[in-house]
Amino acid sequence: MTPPTETPIFTVGDEVVHPKKPEWGVGAVTKAEKAVHEGKPCQRLSIRFDRAGMKTVSTAFAALRPAREQAATPTEAALDVQGLAMKLAELPREAIDTRRAGIERVAALLQELATDPEDGDMLAWAIRETGLRDPMSLLSRAELESRLRTRRAAAERELARVLGRLSRPERAQAEAIAAAAPSAAQRAWARASRGR
Repeated sequence: MTPPTETPIFTVGDEVVHPKKPEWGVGAVTKAEKAVHEGKPCQRLSIRFDRAGMKTVSTAFAALRPAREQAATPTEAALDVQGLAMKLAELPREAIDTRRAGIERVAALLQELATDPEDGDMLAWAIRETGLRDPMSLLSRAELESRLRTRRAAAERELARVLGRLSRPERAQAEAIAAAAPSAAQRAWARASRGR
């Protein structure tokens, strides 16, 4: 067994993880070459990661570990597909926290409603929300669109509830915020404020 302070030697077919890049998932070594860095032996590896595709990694810089040794970390658990899909459908705390001022909630909800799958912003939204470079490596476009629509519908319902509780001066402030919002948020504002 390799002592923990020693760098393991990897061969083609080995499954590895990059502890500093858990979002890459498990990778299979497709090419392994001996190398030297600052007089110390290392390896230059070509690895196909299940969530990041092909990467070339030097063991002189990355402390790769065999996948079988890697315990699930909180970051990896957060990248669970089902958990990720649920997270994408949830409204942020500032939008639903009833202890916040109504005008603050209106601003947060309009921010949520600024992204519309029809406007082509969906991928930028998913990247921002997940922190992943390629959220479509875990969820399909249809799943992302579904989560965004679910989230927008919840935000619109919440906006209608908050609008019903605003005072006249707060309502005037909210209307000014809505007027400056992106067009997707303005359309949602119009729907939510009907009859109010």
